[in-house]
Amino acid sequence: MVNLENLQPPPVKNKDGKVITTEKEQSERWRQHSQEVLNRPEPEEPAEPTPSEITLDIDTGPPTAGEVKDAILAMKSKKAPGIDMIQAEMLKADPQLSSSVLTEFFRKVWEGEEIPEDWSEGIIVKLPKKGD
Repeated sequence: MVNLENLQPPPVKNKDGKVITTEKEQSERWRQHSQEVLNRPEPEEPAEPTPSEITLDIDTGPPTAGEVKDAILAMKSKKAPGIDMIQAEMLKADPQLSSSVLTEFFRKVWEGEEIPEDWSEGIIVKLPKKGD
């Protein structure tokens, strides 16, 4: 087992490849990197997909208890929980009960057409590449 206390994060480098040592400079470099990677300009020509000639039979109703149960059973075990700290094993312990509770909750969200604020939160974890 790896002792996480002794692990040092990889060095953060500026665009010239020089190691940044201060936390403030590293934070600024991560901000710049995120801006460059995530904030792309709008395309000059917007996408205009052609309408499909085929009518698809898609159920746009709230998820059913069976669908929720299938999703619970398909979840991978032994994975880190999300921000809610609910592990897949907890839901899989009694998939019938879990799916009935979650189905009712999802139905209320679906009919209310308002996504809970907590669903917009997430955890971002830096995963260093090998080498630099």
